[in-house]
Amino acid sequence: MSVSVMAVPQHITSKLVNFLTRSQCIHSFLRVTPATKTSPSNLPQYFVSSQHFDLEKLHQHRTKLCDHIIENIDVQSQWISIKVTRHAFFNSTMGYIKDHEQWNGHSHKTLINHNSLCNASKKEKIVVEYSSPNIAKPFHAGHLRSTILGNFIANINEVYGHTVTRINYLGDWGTQFGLLGLGFKKFGSESELKLKGIEHLFEVYVKINAAAEKNEQIRKDGVEYFRKLEHGDGDMSKLWKMFRDCSIEQNNNMYKRLGMTFDAVECESMHFESGKEIVQNLQKENILKFREDSGIGYVDLSSPGEPDLHANLIKSDGTTLYLTRDLAAAIHRYKKYQFHRMNYVVDMAQSLHFKQLVKVLSAIGYTWSNIENLHVPFGRVSGMSTRKGQVVFLSDILDEAKSRMMERLSMAKTTKISKDVMEETADVLAVTGLVIQDLKDRKLKGYKFSWEQVLAMKGDSGVSLQYAHARLCSLELNSGVVMPSEVDLDLLVEPEADRLVRHLARFGEVVHSAYLEYEPYLIVQYLFVLVHLINAAFRSLQVKGQCHDLARSRLYLFHSARVILSSGLKILGTRPLLQM
Repeated sequence: MSVSVMAVPQHITSKLVNFLTRSQCIHSFLRVTPATKTSPSNLPQYFVSSQHFDLEKLHQHRTKLCDHIIENIDVQSQWISIKVTRHAFFNSTMGYIKDHEQWNGHSHKTLINHNSLCNASKKEKIVVEYSSPNIAKPFHAGHLRSTILGNFIANINEVYGHTVTRINYLGDWGTQFGLLGLGFKKFGSESELKLKGIEHLFEVYVKINAAAEKNEQIRKDGVEYFRKLEHGDGDMSKLWKMFRDCSIEQNNNMYKRLGMTFDAVECESMHFESGKEIVQNLQKENILKFREDSGIGYVDLSSPGEPDLHANLIKSDGTTLYLTRDLAAAIHRYKKYQFHRMNYVVDMAQSLHFKQLVKVLSAIGYTWSNIENLHVPFGRVSGMSTRKGQVVFLSDILDEAKSRMMERLSMAKTTKISKDVMEETADVLAVTGLVIQDLKDRKLKGYKFSWEQVLAMKGDSGVSLQYAHARLCSLELNSGVVMPSEVDLDLLVEPEADRLVRHLARFGEVVHSAYLEYEPYLIVQYLFVLVHLINAAFRSLQVKGQCHDLARSRLYLFHSARVILSSGLKILGTRPLLQM
């Protein structure tokens, strides 16, 4: 029997199907889907097509079926409406959260991995390339967005039990490094590099590019410097390695603040030699062609729908291009990881690049490449600036966010943390604000950066999610009630409890949709609603001062809400705060 469950806990559905099967009412496949309307009590109804039932047997077993699991079965002309009892729905939802909770920091993985939808997913090896900044250049808004979205994609694939390899692919090769090497000899200083790091390299890069705009010979000299680098020139290689090591060290500090790690760090420079081998093989097979006017080597990818599509792979001087090295990197990864899927989390402006990559890979026999699975595009961020002016470095954004958050925490009357942990808390809140602002809308939608949104203490924001989690933690610690292992959920009769439990039951469905669509906004919006429901419950469902059994039941409800909120925050890539 095949059962598709979307909004009802699997525990309930299993029992429902067992009852109907044992009663021999089902003689075909059963598909359970959420009702388009709710019952007067606002409890879920689920509709099943009547063509799959033996109506005569259903009438015979009607009374037997309507036990503590099923409240009512309403036989209509086209549909059979099955209404689950409130008792079964509450106990199943809360029991499901309890049974699969672990206190080892990975509760979100366990919670979702026991969802039937997750278990039905075939376990795969998946490579996710994201972040991928250029060395010696600012870590710009596009790289930040790639880092946040890519981290979510890696997280949610791990939640579903896939083996994920997280790769950071550094841009450390190309003509610009020849120009930078030339610029460093003219304007650079090793002492300034040690003191200021990437900021000094960027200053040099700006100066040499300005000079090259006025003097074409400087640009030509930069091209020659890169040619020397590709041919293993000792001095250039030493200089380039110094640039790269400096950039990697500073970027690692940023990743640490963001709470993100990678399984592998690759560099373009690792693949320029194998890229040349690919070019040579393509030339032997007469796939590579050369332009008579420029000497550039390319692959003709034209088709009736795209008559002018081609991919440049080699310059006239024999140096490789970014696409060449990307081809070599993709083939290297497939041989090393034997992946089922690979995702490049890169902004939508690079769509043509990945179309070319897929078509060239297909042309040389790598059928695993697929544009739908390969490129995960996203919209652009605008207006990202600090008090210093237009932003250049990610560290500026993180420092600014932390500084502003420190100011707000110090002025807030509700702040309960000591000064010695305020700085760390402000940093976590700053990162959460950045992450949630980035993920709260569809990924293809660009947005204008807003400090007010990042720092907002109220409304739908990252800070409000963290505040709700910290408040729930405080309730568990200070309610005077010991967290129970068993409670009477029938005591939760208030409509605020109904709404909260029904929303908790939807978590698995929401995460599954976010997984299928690679859309974290679904989880963000779910968490926003969850926090509104938690706050409404706080106002109506007092724990302190209540009779023992009622206090325990309410605390158990709030605890379950915290488990779900914590799981959602972790999947999105943020660290839930215990106090603030």
